[in-house]
Amino acid sequence: MALPFFNLRGYQAADPLDKATNFKQQYLIIAAVNVLLSIVLIYGITASNVVVFNGFEAFGMSFSPVWTMGIEVIINAFVFTFFILFLRKSSSLVIAAIIFIPYFLIELRYETLYRAIGQGQLALWNYGDPSIVSSVQPPVLKYFLTMSFDALVFGILALYIARVVASFIFKNKKYPIAPTQAQFNNLFNDEWSLDKVLRPKRDAAYWILRGLGLGYLLYLTILALGIFGSKA
Repeated sequence: MALPFFNLRGYQAADPLDKATNFKQQYLIIAAVNVLLSIVLIYGITASNVVVFNGFEAFGMSFSPVWTMGIEVIINAFVFTFFILFLRKSSSLVIAAIIFIPYFLIELRYETLYRAIGQGQLALWNYGDPSIVSSVQPPVLKYFLTMSFDALVFGILALYIARVVASFIFKNKKYPIAPTQAQFNNLFNDEWSLDKVLRPKRDAAYWILRGLGLGYLLYLTILALGIFGSKA
């Protein structure tokens, strides 16, 4: 049975990760995949000069760029994995957002505090010039594109590969016993749960109010992003 790579409304197919004995096994599979993907991606972006990692100072000591790369591997493989595992049956957009939102906000912060004022060496990483993304302007668009790629790799792709790996590891193991259709129907029978929800009329007033609501949401999003970086 083919495993879906992307789902918009939530994962509804059989999940090979459910065959794992416990949370620890599931976690280790996804973490191992993200360790490998992190190493491959970091090697690729540094070798092609897309990203240049900087060292940092902490606890009165100086750390080399290798330490910065190591921290990113740890975050990708062990921090994000925890949240991805709990939400793995959610929409792929939710999985991608787990990676995208924190990294995107960090990029805006670095742009405001360091890069925009010529102190990019104080950021944990910068973008090389020339590179395949150096011509993308304004910076916020560059960060949107690069972090979207990270979200695709460490979120959606990592979870897909983890499911493929689990399908091979546990190929001879049966899926956990699930409720039968009859049991489901007995619990959620029409008499208890069927409720007609009338949809509002799609008239001019509806679309005007909907447009206003989306406009206010967009404005609120811009204000929230401004907290992290007004010069991006």
